[in-house]
Amino acid sequence: MSEKAVMDIEFIDQQQLLTFDFARLQQLAASVLAAHQITQAEIHVLLVDNPTIHAMNVAHLEHDFPTDVITFPLNDSDQQPPDYPLEAEIVISTEMAAEMAGEAGWSAEEETTLYLVHSLLHLCGFDDLTEDAQREMRQRELEMLQHLGMKPSETDTRFQGL
Repeated sequence: MSEKAVMDIEFIDQQQLLTFDFARLQQLAASVLAAHQITQAEIHVLLVDNPTIHAMNVAHLEHDFPTDVITFPLNDSDQQPPDYPLEAEIVISTEMAAEMAGEAGWSAEEETTLYLVHSLLHLCGFDDLTEDAQREMRQRELEMLQHLGMKPSETDTRFQGL
């Protein structure tokens, strides 16, 4: 018997700065997960401003600053994919994306997409706590972005040397 792929990816737009094609983002997220053998998922993605993500960063991680994205895996340790659906909440600051986009050389929507891919890769087991892990994460981000038809600017230092 084969598993049926069930991807429930919901976007909750709590910001006013940017507009998105949510169907496209859902397809993109499902594609990233499928590339990592995740066939079942229930993920809520909150799009927020800097004050909101700052407050969440303080409350949940004790970091007193706004950030780009926070990933909250929700699965119990004994209920992990592939035997159970991946459950998570992702919080993305579109305001941070707008601030960083010019420096990165692409649109705020593309920067937001990068944050989504980054968060999904965390959920798929990638980490960025060491220099080697950061390089591996950036390489995988680049591969996923290219697979999705996106190409970071040559001026984006995050991807130089990959």
